[in-house]
Amino acid sequence: MLLQWLRTLWGHRFLCPVCGYSGVFHMVSPSTGRREHARCPACGALERQRLQYLVMEEVLKDMDTRQMSMLHAVPEKIFIDKLRATFGHYVTTGVSGKSMDFRFDLTSIPFTEATFDVFFASHVLENVANDLLAMREVQRVLKPGGFAFLPVPVIGVKTIEYLEPNAQEEGNVRCPGEDYFERLRSVFSKVKIYTSDHFLQKYQLYCYEDRTHWPETMPLRPKVTGLKHMDYVPVCFK
Repeated sequence: MLLQWLRTLWGHRFLCPVCGYSGVFHMVSPSTGRREHARCPACGALERQRLQYLVMEEVLKDMDTRQMSMLHAVPEKIFIDKLRATFGHYVTTGVSGKSMDFRFDLTSIPFTEATFDVFFASHVLENVANDLLAMREVQRVLKPGGFAFLPVPVIGVKTIEYLEPNAQEEGNVRCPGEDYFERLRSVFSKVKIYTSDHFLQKYQLYCYEDRTHWPETMPLRPKVTGLKHMDYVPVCFK
């Protein structure tokens, strides 16, 4: 019995690409339900953050980032110090937060055209009512050859628009589906989609959760079968 338990434990050991931790990842229990193997106990990186980190590493690996600029919208704490050390010019923005360099809405970015090499906004566009305008603003402030990392939480095949922001979903105005990437393609010249299976399984980049039911406060979220779900990071080129 002990040997079986040890084998199970060893089989669930992973590597965090953000901090280098090797071992068991912790379960998390947000309002949407339990997710297995989600959080790195050392740095706190979740599945989506580990995937985003690997994608940025791959896209930026041959670039002199100290000569580049990044605009980071609603930055998650886990990335701020790393990105500030990576880019020669790093700017943060959000509609709130004391640590932000600027505060503004993504539908009206107060910078001139071709200001930044890179833009990054993780799980932000699902909160923006006029998301197409926000995408056009991001495209506008990118330099020629610039690109944006614009991941959203994808559930199901079809994007569902809400009649009003749902406070129980952090103010989301929609639930993006796999078809959401077509909106990005309508604005950017090229969109490359990285998924959980693009990288080695040892990083644990999938979302292990039951999506066949959601809390009553989230009635419009689609139900999806299976317990292992893909995550996505679209890289959008100007």
